[in-house]
Amino acid sequence: MKTCLQLWMLCLTVLASAIISPEFARGSVVAPSAFDNSIIASNFDDVGEKAVSPPSEAIDYRESLRILIAAPENLNPANFLPPPVEQNESLIGASEDGRSDELSDEQEKLPISDVEDQLVTESSTIDWEDLTIDISDSATNFGQGNRIITPVLRGKLANGNIISIEPGFNRFSLSDLETVYHVPLTVGWEGAINDVNLAAAGGIDIFNRLPLDTHFDGKVSFPVSNDATLSLNLTQGPYLFNAQTLENGISSWRYGPDLFWQIDSKTSLFSLLRIGNFSDGNLEQQSFSRLERQLREDLSISLNVFNWSFAQDLESQSGYFSPPDFLVATGEVAWEAHIADYLSCRLAGSAGQQRLNGSWVLGYGHQAVCDIEILPSVQMDFGYNYSNVSNGQSVDPGDSAYNNWQVVGGLRSTF
Repeated sequence: MKTCLQLWMLCLTVLASAIISPEFARGSVVAPSAFDNSIIASNFDDVGEKAVSPPSEAIDYRESLRILIAAPENLNPANFLPPPVEQNESLIGASEDGRSDELSDEQEKLPISDVEDQLVTESSTIDWEDLTIDISDSATNFGQGNRIITPVLRGKLANGNIISIEPGFNRFSLSDLETVYHVPLTVGWEGAINDVNLAAAGGIDIFNRLPLDTHFDGKVSFPVSNDATLSLNLTQGPYLFNAQTLENGISSWRYGPDLFWQIDSKTSLFSLLRIGNFSDGNLEQQSFSRLERQLREDLSISLNVFNWSFAQDLESQSGYFSPPDFLVATGEVAWEAHIADYLSCRLAGSAGQQRLNGSWVLGYGHQAVCDIEILPSVQMDFGYNYSNVSNGQSVDPGDSAYNNWQVVGGLRSTF
């Protein structure tokens, strides 16, 4: 753990010195930017979201935690950006529409029992606001396929807190194994106390041929300065890596911080650290850092460093990628623009190096995603990702035989 902490801090220092302009040394201030790691990791889980956007535009992070934080084909730290700091007025004695918690004149004239019934009815009403359906279908040249379908219905309570219902429909296939179908049923809650955001979600995992399981996610986010937000994360549940991992009953606890730092008006830094404990006795350490620079409104560059290590390599026994030493370092160029009033697209490519157990090979990928506004309240996303970043199935000296293709899409509707 000490080694991972030292490496995490070193990555932050190296990345900061690599891109930050001279203005930073004089104390410039920054605007936030979300991170999309699909180019290193061949996954853009939420194609409708801008890869360069403030935390307020970041997608819902809880579903990303449910899938898999660390695996290269699933890591997307944009999902871990802290939610925006919003004042929860109900916690300081007023509801969202400014009404006082005190009884109205009409309520004072009613019998006490009628007033109580009326207050209970108002406080229990949910104003459903939006429905999002995300679809991700990935496949590798080693016979692994994961299809993730996640509908999320979100609504606001009378006190301003957010409630979400998430029934998932997932499929995990692997050569020589019977397909595993997975239906997670999740209920989530989000609230705030002053400038501290709180979120919790939990539920059950139903499988077609495996025992029932449970999962839980928790997150606390708070500003540490005017330009930086720190988040503390805790997740527990089945390890949704592939069919073999699920068949072996592998589950995990993961915990650690996220840091989002606005360095100046065009430069941002996102970094995370995770420690994992697995049901088979394995221990995991991972860190990721991304430093991004906006060159102009539609063009950005970034540096990405991802490190992942396990105490034991149990891939043959448990079925999941568990490298003692895995490092990915890439540079990325991305273009994103509104092509028409109803259409915006993002094109990106990356190249760098990946190291697995001491062997260095080229790591690269590309991505194309678009967002279409069908109606003012309905948007549709679709995209394609490719990456040769390994997930442990193959790395040959001088080249990487691993290929991952992913088609993603989504539908968002506001009420």
